[in-house]
Amino acid sequence: MVKLGLAALVATFLATLTFATVAGPGTADAAAPCKAKKIETKFLADACKAGGQKAAKDVMKKAMKDWKKKDASVSCASCHSKVGGDYPKKPNAMKDLTEKFGVK
Repeated sequence: MVKLGLAALVATFLATLTFATVAGPGTADAAAPCKAKKIETKFLADACKAGGQKAAKDVMKKAMKDWKKKDASVSCASCHSKVGGDYPKKPNAMKDLTEKFGVK
């Protein structure tokens, strides 16, 4: 009887560890909030509200494809001084986006 109880306890412990490992960090990362301190474009602000950092990256990747059609030299580094973290913008970023690509 003691062996059966011990086996049940061990099985429960292992099941808990498995669940915590599978559902833990990956789930939290999927909805991680945007890190930018100030978001100046509506399309990016909407993406951040809807799906956090991942959604914002997806929207920016799509926008970059469209912008490259107009100017092949444009890249993430055209507007951002660092690609990662809170993605700080260069001083000319918003001016370039509005003048070259009509972003609001």
